Amino acid sequence: MTTKEQQAKGLQAFLIHKAPTGDTSFRIRFFTHEHGVIDCHYRGGRTPKKNALLDPFAPLWIHINERHQWHYVNAVESAGLPYALKGKALFAALYINELIYHTAAKHDPETPLFIAYNNTLYHLQHANQPTDIEIGLRQFEKALLTTTGYSLSLEPSSALTISINPSAHYQFIVGQGFREANSGFTGEDILAFAHDEWKNPNVLKMAKTIMRLAIADLLGGQRLQSRELFTKTYEKNQSIYTD
Repeated sequence: MTTKEQQAKGLQAFLIHKAPTGDTSFRIRFFTHEHGVIDCHYRGGRTPKKNALLDPFAPLWIHINERHQWHYVNAVESAGLPYALKGKALFAALYINELIYHTAAKHDPETPLFIAYNNTLYHLQHANQPTDIEIGLRQFEKALLTTTGYSLSLEPSSALTISINPSAHYQFIVGQGFREANSGFTGEDILAFAHDEWKNPNVLKMAKTIMRLAIADLLGGQRLQSRELFTKTYEKNQSIYTD
């Protein structure tokens, strides 16, 4: 529930999805700093003046009213220029928007994830190499799993990370985490991923494999349009999302 003070001041937000409704309105899903995901009705939002501000990847201030458990947009203000994304960086940003759409909590504070989202957009805007994009995605996926309470928590101070032996090998079991084994991922690589150390190419390869399995489990079989569109647009061996 939004307070009167927040309604007056506005909420920090990014547009995640919008769909037309009626003759001139939108149904919009915003990702906010203060309340996670909020679904809103924006009357007249499709008029040129209002729609001009409703760009994806643009920081916004939104002013909303809550009536009978419905949220209505009173006004939208720009809080900065949209992130300039193109090519693979744009597909990566569409991917993280879909992750937010399907997994972020509604009406609950999501401050760490909001900060991670904003930082990831900045990272993608300034990515110079394909590996830079992949690193940004892996870092965001790790933050998403942590904030959604998924069993795989790879923060440096987490109990899971502390328990990893750098000299051992581990198998990743979906929904359970890492289990020591005779072969598999090295503990050294797992710890490097936890500490965002990417000098060894094997770390990024391992991180992609683990995150793909964990995110698929988190989504519960939900297909991602951005991933399918990307694989149709680029050759598979260049894909950010798949092998």
